[in-house]
Amino acid sequence: MSAVDQLLSRLLSIENALQQLASGALNYDIEKLALRGIAVQALAVFERFVLERAQEWSSLITAKRLPPHALPGGATAADEWRSRIVDRLPRRFKNTDNSARAQLFSEIATSLKSFNEQSVVTHDIFFDWPGSSIQTKDIEDLMRLLGVKDAWGDMTRLWKRVDPGLQSHVSAKNLFVEVRDTRHSAAHDATYDVAYITASALVRNLQLMVFLFDCIGSVAVSQIATQATLSDSVSQSIKVRSLRRDGSIWREYTSLSQTGRAFRRHKDRAAGISACAQRLKPPHDILIAFDGNRVLDWRTCL
Repeated sequence: MSAVDQLLSRLLSIENALQQLASGALNYDIEKLALRGIAVQALAVFERFVLERAQEWSSLITAKRLPPHALPGGATAADEWRSRIVDRLPRRFKNTDNSARAQLFSEIATSLKSFNEQSVVTHDIFFDWPGSSIQTKDIEDLMRLLGVKDAWGDMTRLWKRVDPGLQSHVSAKNLFVEVRDTRHSAAHDATYDVAYITASALVRNLQLMVFLFDCIGSVAVSQIATQATLSDSVSQSIKVRSLRRDGSIWREYTSLSQTGRAFRRHKDRAAGISACAQRLKPPHDILIAFDGNRVLDWRTCL
C-alpha cells in the first residue's frame, strides 16, 4: 500500500472514531480522553506519512541513477545532503532496534559513498528531522533539499488554486501550526480539553496539510527524477486534473475548472482515480478528487 493510501486509511479510522464519539455512546470522561488522544495522534499521523513518503521519494531518485550534480544545488548538492546526516543520525539511531542498527549504518555508508560516484543512492534519513517532533523549520529544510525555495508560500499558493475563496491571511503554515500546537497542549497538559468540533476540524486540516505538502514535494521529486528544470514556483508549474462527485457519478475534468463538458464520467471514485492517474504526465501533473470543495484524494506522477 502506498504512503498516500496508508495515510488516508489512518485518517478514515480517526473519522470513524469521531463518528462513534458523536453518537454519545461513551461517557463524558472517556469521550474527553478519546478526543485528546485524537489530537495527539494527528501530528503522529503526519510524521509517519512524511517518513513513508520519504522512502518512496528516495527509492525513485535512487532508481534514476542520477549523478550528484543533478540534485538541487548542483556542484554543492552533495555537501548539503551529507551534512544532514550529522543532525539526524542520533535520533534515528536511538529509535532503531539493536538488531537493525548495523543495517542502518551500512545503508547510510552506501549512500554517503555514492555522492563521490557516478550515481546517487539516497536514503529516507535525509528527509528526517533532528528533534522529537517535526517543526515548521524542518519542513522548510526538507523542501529546500528538493529545490523548493518557498515551501509554505508554494503550499499556500496551491491551496489558493484549489480554493479560490481562501482568505488572504490564511496560510498552509497556519494549518500545520494549529495541528502541532493542539497536539502539544493535549499531550502535555492533563487539564486541556479538546472539543469535538476542534478534533473534527483538526482531522480535515491535517488531510489538507498533507495534500499540500505531498503535491509540492512530489512534483519537486518528479522534477529531479526527470532532470527537468526546477521551477522557482512549484505550485504555479503544477497542472491539475480533477475528479468531482456528481451524485453517484464522478466527472473527470482536464483542469480544476468544472466549466464545459466533462472529459470522462466514472461509475465510482476508485475507477475514476485509476483511469485518471494513467493520464498524468511527469513531472507536473497531479489529480485531485473532490466532494464539493473538500479534497478527498489525490495522485501525483510518482
